Amino acid sequence: MIRKIYCEITGFLKKNVNKKYRKTTMMFLPTTKNIVGVPVPKIKKFAALIHKKYGKNLAYPDLLKLCGILFKTGARENIVIAIELLSRSRLQFSKQLWNKIRHWSGYIDNWETCDRLTWHIISKLFLQNPGIIKQLVEYAHSGNLWKRRIAVSTMASLNQQKKYYPEETAQICGILENDTEPMVKKAVSWALRELNKRISI
Repeated sequence: MIRKIYCEITGFLKKNVNKKYRKTTMMFLPTTKNIVGVPVPKIKKFAALIHKKYGKNLAYPDLLKLCGILFKTGARENIVIAIELLSRSRLQFSKQLWNKIRHWSGYIDNWETCDRLTWHIISKLFLQNPGIIKQLVEYAHSGNLWKRRIAVSTMASLNQQKKYYPEETAQICGILENDTEPMVKKAVSWALRELNKRISI
């Protein structure tokens, strides 16, 4: 079934390439190495159809294996599809899932997929197990700028979703406050802005 779904995903992407959109997306995501050129609304609609078609019969381990295959391609669209499929499953924190996500995060190379991963997946797992703050602190010290952004983007996502984690947000932002990477600096500002909104309510 994994092979069948993957072939269906590949066929969908090939059929829906928009060259003009691809060119524009490359401007907004200049760090991305692999962009197919399919608009997100189409991707989300397709992912919903895949979930409806195969969700009940696709075993959870097979879903994780499929997501791993999609992440490993490094293609922006495949990663978005993986995040959409995983977010539609019954997310339940486990060491196995968390270790896979930590591995998959190594394939992130732009702010869009980074923030989608934190908003739809990591923030939800954090709510189930705040203890993963330890790994997010490790990420904040990482030499990989996208892992650093994942750490702070998770805090921003939580605060924007009206979850209140001032100590954790301050801890991550404190580590990254002098980061020189623009993508990390913007995420720090975002996290603090969302935190201040919660404080002022």
